[in-house]
Amino acid sequence: APDNKIYVTCDPSLYPYDSSDFYTSNTYLSVINDPNNLDTACHFQPFSFYLGGKRSYWGLPNNPNYDLGPAVGSICDSLINAVPDFTFSMPLFNIFPNPTRSILYITQSSKELIKSISIFNSIGQKKSINYSSIKNGEYVEVNVSLLSSGIYFLEMMSDKQKVVKKFVKE
Repeated sequence: APDNKIYVTCDPSLYPYDSSDFYTSNTYLSVINDPNNLDTACHFQPFSFYLGGKRSYWGLPNNPNYDLGPAVGSICDSLINAVPDFTFSMPLFNIFPNPTRSILYITQSSKELIKSISIFNSIGQKKSINYSSIKNGEYVEVNVSLLSSGIYFLEMMSDKQKVVKKFVKE
């Protein structure tokens, strides 16, 4: 939300509501006050935002009010620039094969050199890996044979950017 909090409905199990049903769980929203912090540091507060007699259902509606006009200075003002300009270019790095069993190859479609490579599992734990540059930097070979089966994220850092690619270890 514009106040940097996340608002969520509280109890989807009661849907659909009868027109006369008002419960605590459907007349309030829960709030995640600090969504960039993990665990209890996010300051989750259930049933803490009163909807003023209105009710929520399975989620919050995505109904923009186009009559509001621009919110001057707001980073959330998407009504003016609703469709961004897209420039299509070749990705700087590609990975294959995906899924893989033991070796993952990274190809570089630019002259940008990879400075570092990290692999994270689906809960954000960094895994140790071995990699080596082959054929004068045309591609990089990453040994993932010691990883357990699952979904991983390969993070590649260059001088100009960070690229993250998802892969599956069989």
